[in-house]
Amino acid sequence: MRGYVLFFLLFCACAPQVVERVVEVPVDRVVEVERVLVQCFDGSVRAAVSECPLPVVGAAVYEKEASAGAPNVIPDAYWFSEEDGVETAVFGSVRRSGDVIWDTVAKKAWVFLGDVDRKWYVQFVGVAPPNSGWTLPAYLELSVSFDRVFDRQVIPVFSQTQLVWQRLQPVFVAGPVDVLRQYAGVGPSRIETGRQSLRVMKKDIDSNQSLHFVSGNSTVVLRLDTHYGVPFVVEEFSGFHRVSRRAFLFSEYARDGQAVAKITKESVGLPYDAVIVSARQWEEYREFKDG
Repeated sequence: MRGYVLFFLLFCACAPQVVERVVEVPVDRVVEVERVLVQCFDGSVRAAVSECPLPVVGAAVYEKEASAGAPNVIPDAYWFSEEDGVETAVFGSVRRSGDVIWDTVAKKAWVFLGDVDRKWYVQFVGVAPPNSGWTLPAYLELSVSFDRVFDRQVIPVFSQTQLVWQRLQPVFVAGPVDVLRQYAGVGPSRIETGRQSLRVMKKDIDSNQSLHFVSGNSTVVLRLDTHYGVPFVVEEFSGFHRVSRRAFLFSEYARDGQAVAKITKESVGLPYDAVIVSARQWEEYREFKDG
């Protein structure tokens, strides 16, 4: 039997592109074509690239069916720190960094202004929290959108406007889990599975998976740690030139000096004796203290 047999054997760590070729065959000929098989990124063999499963990117962030303590299960409460020194504690949708606390779902932020006298607060504002001391930590509450341009305008004009703006900056910083969510459902253009150890803030962190994503004219690479499966290094490349690099430490335990403890709702949220004051009330309190 005469004919041409076309064999394709594609071995690739990620789903390759398939080029379909149309061959005109004389009607008086019979052509035998061997079935083309594609090896997907997970090692499975399929009949076409479209049948390959998409790589799962941080599945534990979106599917909480995995058993507790299983590898790559991202905890609901965690702590991360970036190389520039910004530290953030997270408990569910509530986060705390320095003198600002915010809720990513309620879209509220509370910025610490300072302590106020309990006696003044009871007399001019309202009832003080039970079991509170002589002074109360006072916070300014803001409705935020997490957009720098818009949120700059929601801060009232008063003596602490600039201070509030400075303390609000951590709410605009995307952490490692946030970066992972940005690429949820997006198939990476390339997957590296070789083991590597990268140094971040004097610590060696192991990674056995790096995900490459095409973003405009750049490529963004997420290097995932082996324990939680979150990116601890995020790099952006333009061609072979590295444009930016962010590096994180990530853990479900917070360090207080030498002690290590679980992140709790109490350690992240507003203090039990915190009070909310307006910009006007804060100015009145300053006048009260100065008078």
